[in-house]
Amino acid sequence: MAKNLLLGSILCLCMLLACDDDDNGSNGGNNNSNGTMQATVAGNAWNATTVQATRANGVLALAGAQIVGGENQQINISGLVNGTGTFNFGITAGLTATFGRGSGTSVETFAALSGNLTVTELTDNSAKGSFAYTATNPQTQQSVTVADGSFDVTF
Repeated sequence: MAKNLLLGSILCLCMLLACDDDDNGSNGGNNNSNGTMQATVAGNAWNATTVQATRANGVLALAGAQIVGGENQQINISGLVNGTGTFNFGITAGLTATFGRGSGTSVETFAALSGNLTVTELTDNSAKGSFAYTATNPQTQQSVTVADGSFDVTF
């Protein structure tokens, strides 16, 4: 129960970070205001059309979203990252990664149980690196592989 509550809280935070706070009436388009994020998801190229990134008190949060055939797809990464290096994903590791997809009220979320984040550059204003993980839907036990991920973001 506590594990589900923690995961739910992290997912809510990441989804909020992924929201575009631009209220100029645009539909999002190619709004990479905080940088770029791309990966291969289940063997398919994935390129975020909206990227949000924050870093506060040592916590790095990255959120990227794109719409594919009417389906919203999101990659969210969040956790304690105090410098460059390679960090393992996992709830007990303090670094989480998720992949979510769906439309309307039908949303499927996959949480990383293995994989890593490599941060090659980290400053007060930016971060750059790569990621790869296998994520599992805890309800269906289906998994999704997120490979060859990269990010180049500003805060």
